[in-house]
Amino acid sequence: MGASCWAYRGAYGGDPMATLREIRDRIFAAGDYLWEEDEPRPGSVEELFENPDVQEEGTHSALDVYRFIGQSDQDDFGTVKHLTADELTAAFGTQKPSPADYERLVAANGLPYDKPRWSAGCAFLYQDGKAVELAIWGHTGD
Repeated sequence: MGASCWAYRGAYGGDPMATLREIRDRIFAAGDYLWEEDEPRPGSVEELFENPDVQEEGTHSALDVYRFIGQSDQDDFGTVKHLTADELTAAFGTQKPSPADYERLVAANGLPYDKPRWSAGCAFLYQDGKAVELAIWGHTGD
């Protein structure tokens, strides 16, 4: 099938992991992930990942990432890494991008998808100098 690029954002209240969980919950509840339409949808994320096709191909969504790593850590399966100051400046033109900056980059297909498959990048989005959202994007699939 190939890989799919995806991008999501969620409200940030001080805990990136809580934001990632909220994004993942939202994706699962909406059914916004790769699934064979003739099969009944799973009742939980755990059940979803018991499916051999999902284990091999992924969900082509942020459901495929589940842990944050440090900026100096090696990208790995299921990881999310915050962009460095230099990467933020290169992508957004600022180290404190706003939600509008993010939307402009998404519309221009300009998010930096340079991470390995099955991993993601992320950035805080700022309003009035305060981080109010977390954006997460990546590409997953076989």
